[in-house]
Amino acid sequence: MKKITLFVFILLFMGFMCSGSFAQVEKPTKKGYEDYIAFLKDNKEALNYNTYGLIEHSDEVVIKVYCSKETKDMLLESLKDFNYKTYQFEEFSESQIVISIFFELTKPPEKVELEEKEAVEKKDEETIAEEIKPEEIVKEKVEEKEKQALEKKKCPGRVKVQVRRIGPKIFKEHKYFEESILYDQDSVIKTQLTASVKEILVAEGDRLKQGQVVVRLDSTVLEKEIKSVEALVKKWQEILYKRQHWKERSPRAEKQAEDQLMEAEELLAQKEDDLANTQIQAPFDGKVMYIVSEGEPLEAGAIAFRIATDHLMKVSIPESDAELFKHDMEIKVFCQEVEAEILASVSKTEEKTKILLNNEDFKLSEGMKVNFRVLFKLHEEVIVLSENEILKDQDGSFVYVVDGKFASKRKLELGPVEEGKVLVLSGLNIDDEVIITGIECLKDRKKIKVMVWDEKKGKLRARKKKEEIEIEKIVPEEIEIERVPVEKVIKKKNFWRVGAGAGYYMVTDDLFTEIYGSSTLSGFVTASFTIKEKVEIFFSVAYVTKNGEFTISEEDTKLIMIPFYIGIKYIIKKTKKFEPFVGAALVRYNLKEVLPASTEYHPETETNYHSNFGAAILAGTYWSIGSKLDFIFSLKYDISQSPIEELDEKINLSGLRAFIGLTYSFGRK
Repeated sequence: MKKITLFVFILLFMGFMCSGSFAQVEKPTKKGYEDYIAFLKDNKEALNYNTYGLIEHSDEVVIKVYCSKETKDMLLESLKDFNYKTYQFEEFSESQIVISIFFELTKPPEKVELEEKEAVEKKDEETIAEEIKPEEIVKEKVEEKEKQALEKKKCPGRVKVQVRRIGPKIFKEHKYFEESILYDQDSVIKTQLTASVKEILVAEGDRLKQGQVVVRLDSTVLEKEIKSVEALVKKWQEILYKRQHWKERSPRAEKQAEDQLMEAEELLAQKEDDLANTQIQAPFDGKVMYIVSEGEPLEAGAIAFRIATDHLMKVSIPESDAELFKHDMEIKVFCQEVEAEILASVSKTEEKTKILLNNEDFKLSEGMKVNFRVLFKLHEEVIVLSENEILKDQDGSFVYVVDGKFASKRKLELGPVEEGKVLVLSGLNIDDEVIITGIECLKDRKKIKVMVWDEKKGKLRARKKKEEIEIEKIVPEEIEIERVPVEKVIKKKNFWRVGAGAGYYMVTDDLFTEIYGSSTLSGFVTASFTIKEKVEIFFSVAYVTKNGEFTISEEDTKLIMIPFYIGIKYIIKKTKKFEPFVGAALVRYNLKEVLPASTEYHPETETNYHSNFGAAILAGTYWSIGSKLDFIFSLKYDISQSPIEELDEKINLSGLRAFIGLTYSFGRK
């Protein structure tokens, strides 16, 4: 029993010693981005990715890995051994994705040395402070008291102050963003077959149009195979023909020939598709970011070139902030690298939210930073102070307010700061009078005399007992409340609108109204094209028909009128819902009357169309009911006269026309 007890004690003692030694072993440190790049290079075949890129910022490094969806999980699994911050991925095609991995940027050695040096200097200062002799501390206290006494002599017992009476304000709280610019579309184009590169038609950095041939693969072998298969097709066509014309036909033999012919035709179609795939084209407009070399052998699925839309860039919005943005919302972004403010628009779908930046001048590039803001919250009827009105001490922020004949110190709880203005959450009330001058001589419960400006005398005077400082008013620009989303829509510069609807015609001519009445309904179709952001050219045609009766003969007649309009519209203002416009147009009227054969002046049953010209002025509005669908309402006043040769008279067709209908936009974002 003693032996067993001794054995257990030895085991426990060894376990304790081992645990102590194990506790001293540190966990392995996870590797940084430099190690991950080396890891990618060493494991390209195992990870089966296409290519990768590196973007370095002031405080972080982004590694972008282009791969297929099948290898995504393998790449993400490899990250567990590395000290990354986060990652995100986007789809670029049905089979391609790009994974963006964010690492902290390692401090440069000189920065580390500087911080260590500063720490040593700080420690030295603390050591010196401890070594200061007691008599030196006494001397400093005496000097401080003398300074305070001097300041007391300068400040009067009752301080003259000026005040500002607090009124309700509007405070717009924004959320600020700093994001990186990315290509809106960025895709790697792969070969569909195994072949060597015969010809490169562009160079890296060139800009391409959609459908432009970029790479030609060697098609020599394919062309020979196609000739061979064509001969095989011809052979089986002849065999089938002969078997179909035997004296004694064999369905089995014919079926065999038909099957062989079908196989040969399918093989020929496949080879012809392969031949078409030897010419690799650009899938969209963009810039060549990478391209293979001429003569390079490529396996099926290898990258031929990479293309990105450098004429259109984007900024991705985090999903957590997506609710602050709305589709087609206008955003102003500032790019420090090009020192320019850029007007951009929000593109929002169920999957992602992004800001699109027009880069037609090609000044922007991937990795540049942009700053922008969006309205986060609107505070109404609140207290707002300027930053320079707020005082600070060891207890926090405060102001002095008027409390009868005394200054009262008010501790403040502050909210967000916007352009030098601070939202006050607590500590002040509406109608409080904040002291804005004489601050240097104030302390809590210090006597004060409130001074006001005398306009007549042109100098300050003491405020009378019942006289009040006028409460500050809300300035007009604060009334124009910015809302989320901004109620201004960015449209694509050039796009078509087509539409149709109904119209109402009014004519005031006595001769016309005597026969046809003063008004009639019509139908119309219209088309317009934007040539500038607020300018459209348009074409429309209406169809007007009206039955009438001759006054003398009491015989029926019918008028058919087809006016053609061509003109220009100017959009006065664009908001989220409405686009009011004015314009002018030339009008060509085609008229025809259907008359009884017995009519004295119209012996024929139906007259031919005759034409005359006029002009029109118009005003109206588009009313948005969808991203591409709008109501259109338009008022036109036409000026035109139509001659009646038989009567040697003119009918005045001038009058007011009203139209309402629907339009659909093509190419508008």
